[in-house]
Amino acid sequence: MKLDNRDKMVISVGIAILVVAIIGIVYHERSYVSMQEIQKEKFRVSWVEYSDEINDEFYVGKEGIEQTYEIKLNENYAGISSLHALIEWEDNINLHGIIFKWNWTDKVDATISVPEMNFSKSYSEYGKIEASVKGSIPNDFIFEGNETALYEKLKEYEIKDVKCKTSFSITPKPVLLDKGNGIQIKILYTYYKPKIEKIS
Repeated sequence: MKLDNRDKMVISVGIAILVVAIIGIVYHERSYVSMQEIQKEKFRVSWVEYSDEINDEFYVGKEGIEQTYEIKLNENYAGISSLHALIEWEDNINLHGIIFKWNWTDKVDATISVPEMNFSKSYSEYGKIEASVKGSIPNDFIFEGNETALYEKLKEYEIKDVKCKTSFSITPKPVLLDKGNGIQIKILYTYYKPKIEKIS
């Protein structure tokens, strides 16, 4: 089958269009990769630690009491790393050295749990209880990418909402007037926030 000049021209134009299209696709892909490489940056992420505390006072009778303390951070990309609870009490009826020569103080039984940090422990003490909940601070790292990807990565380190659940019961002295005791509790917690430095 012979092609006339018109057919040959149509085929030539079609081939030219196809070649131009292929060149355009290749150029676009290379440009896209180049843009991605240009947008990729390096960041150094380190962690700075801060602390705060919660203070409370309440009365514990023979029926016992339960208290929950919620720690909520309003900081983005922050995480709670540790918690220390100090519970103290003084006998409201002090018989030391008056009627009895020995130290006869109220005994407090307590359970402290922090589910988000996999901690739960029971205590039975006179005068003071201390509980330490140890978490961890993330390691510093170098991140390569754009800022959007970096902040998505930082979300993985957030621990912004923790509940410290406590329950108390008391064994007072076997005296008719001794029904319970006042308790003071201080919860000191530490938390970390990222420090971001652009290095390239």
